[in-house]
Amino acid sequence: MVPFVKLPTVQLRPTASVVQVRPPGFSVAVYPVTALPPLEYGSAHDTVAVAFPADADTDAGADA
Repeated sequence: MVPFVKLPTVQLRPTASVVQVRPPGFSVAVYPVTALPPLEYGSAHDTVAVAFPADADTDAGADA
């Protein structure tokens, strides 16, 4: 056994299995349908941000 290494966690679901791997400082969940497009219209939003001045412009979404 290697010290300070956490083994992967496997979750079993009726349709597919989900494997979670947590490197130090990160939490990652891997799903078999990640490559599919969003299921709801308008669920993908692009945000453009610049460093100076600290400002972000979002083209889609609710008014601020």
